[in-house]
Amino acid sequence: MSSYPDYYNYKQVQQMQKYILIWAIVVIMITFLFVIYMATARGEEIGYASWYSYASCKKEGTSGIYTASGEKFDENAYTCAIWGVSFGTILKVTNLANNLSVEVRCNDRGPAKRLVKKGRICDLSKGAFSKIADLQSGIIQVSIQKIK
Repeated sequence: MSSYPDYYNYKQVQQMQKYILIWAIVVIMITFLFVIYMATARGEEIGYASWYSYASCKKEGTSGIYTASGEKFDENAYTCAIWGVSFGTILKVTNLANNLSVEVRCNDRGPAKRLVKKGRICDLSKGAFSKIADLQSGIIQVSIQKIK
């Protein structure tokens, strides 16, 4: 008698399909964890980013004129709002969906703490976001690497 499954036995085929599905999920999870590990080993942070403009600042209740660093806000400049990074730090932000990157300067604080809890790590100026994604997409998954 062979140790191979009887392919005409429906229960054995179902059981094999379950094992294949479980192994596929395990392989995908290991791959995902490896990508995260490699990103953090290079000093990258992975999360979600959105964009902001004068209009969205007014809507949130901030002035929309000055950033947390004290400089005038320019929605077309390549700047970002991020927590835990010194003002003036240059960051490389990469859209993980299309691999487009932009270098931005940190000049503001954000996103809102309630959004950080949901995985948002950065708010890009309208100009910077438009270089790596369509503004209509609103929120994208990014990796952020400190340049200088």
